[in-house]
Amino acid sequence: MQVLARLLIIGCCLFAVMSSPVVGQAQTQQQMDIQPAYAWLELIDRGRYFQSWQYASKQFKQNIEASQWNDVLVGAKESLGSLVSRELSGYGERDTVAGLPKGKYMVFKFKSTFENKTLY
Repeated sequence: MQVLARLLIIGCCLFAVMSSPVVGQAQTQQQMDIQPAYAWLELIDRGRYFQSWQYASKQFKQNIEASQWNDVLVGAKESLGSLVSRELSGYGERDTVAGLPKGKYMVFKFKSTFENKTLY
């Protein structure tokens, strides 16, 4: 489970999903920053594991092959069950993230409740 959590953190920090705001709707910077993270997690929630790997950063993909990513997520889904709810529990910029080179990272922390377990 720690491997999954670490990969999801790294993935959320590094993925390259682009999203555009809804026209005519004012959004805060936090809302604009978090939209791609939710979009990427939604791919995983819907079982679109390969697509989530495709949208991940180059560095993420260098650390795990698509088939390994699929296996990790299939195993996690089997033990956790389906997603019940997810809420943002932390958000901020960091210059360092464990296991990654120094840089500018947006880090999001979620409380995710699944059928069989809640992850913080």
